[in-house]
Amino acid sequence: MHKLTATDYIPMPWKNGGGSTRQLAISPPSASIDNFDWRISVAHAATDGPFSLFPGVDRSLILSHGTLSMEVDGGEAVTLTAGDEPFVFRGEQQIQATLPDGPIADFNVMTRRHRCTHGLQILRVDGELEFKQRADLVFIHVAQGHLRCANATGEAVNCREGESLLLDRKESARIVLSPESSALLYIARITFKDASHAQ
Repeated sequence: MHKLTATDYIPMPWKNGGGSTRQLAISPPSASIDNFDWRISVAHAATDGPFSLFPGVDRSLILSHGTLSMEVDGGEAVTLTAGDEPFVFRGEQQIQATLPDGPIADFNVMTRRHRCTHGLQILRVDGELEFKQRADLVFIHVAQGHLRCANATGEAVNCREGESLLLDRKESARIVLSPESSALLYIARITFKDASHAQ
């Protein structure tokens, strides 16, 4: 289990310069925003504008703060608020964003389509929960609360709000999550299409 904290996150501008992001994790570690296999970030936007284009990349987005209205490929607008299910889209789609209630924050997962796939979920944990990975990699971000994560070998890691865990399938197929009281988690599961690329 690899714990990530604010000191591990990398701040950078959006690809199109329209906002800012903190890159939580990327693979390969030396990759740029143009050649990654997968990438996870949190972003902040204060003004209306277009999404950056990422051809060949599948994306999922959770809105963690504010309201986001998106016109997708010139069609009908889709509106997200904090707590809504993830919005899934393709990186080559043209998306124009409007912020009707002011600045927003969101959590993003991107995977290179020909290399890997991903799923993203929101999970509220109110008591001890056994968590099965069912993926090559699992990334757990603590959006609210405090969380203890233990594997089958007895190794345990504590994460505070804003911290993250990266779990490898080889480390443990069984994880036990124990919140201090209640925790809100964003969980990304990443599966490689070629087993030789699984980490």
